[in-house]
Amino acid sequence: MSLRIVVISIFLISLFKASDCSAQYQYPGTNLRGKVMTYDSYNRPYPVTYASIDLYVYANNQWILVANTMTDAYGFYYFRQIQPNNYVVQVNRLKNYNITVVWIDYSRYSYQDIPILYF
Repeated sequence: MSLRIVVISIFLISLFKASDCSAQYQYPGTNLRGKVMTYDSYNRPYPVTYASIDLYVYANNQWILVANTMTDAYGFYYFRQIQPNNYVVQVNRLKNYNITVVWIDYSRYSYQDIPILYF
């Protein structure tokens, strides 16, 4: 009887370890970093500060809001842990930009740079 309990215990422990390892190696998503710029009346670029930034994905025949944020005082915005896919970034609910989020190697990079969005 005690041998049976030991075998079951070992089996359960190995099962929990296996599920813990698989959860540990799931891809957390890509961190994104970008900047929004515009031009002044002299055609000089400057950052768009405190702009609303929305991230949408098209799925199941509808646009789904994945995340939203705002640009900082320098025009930069950040999104954390976005799954690789094709997305639309919308600035101030007025202008859309297509982007592609890719897998990144976290041992070499901590984010994916999005090209500057000119608004």
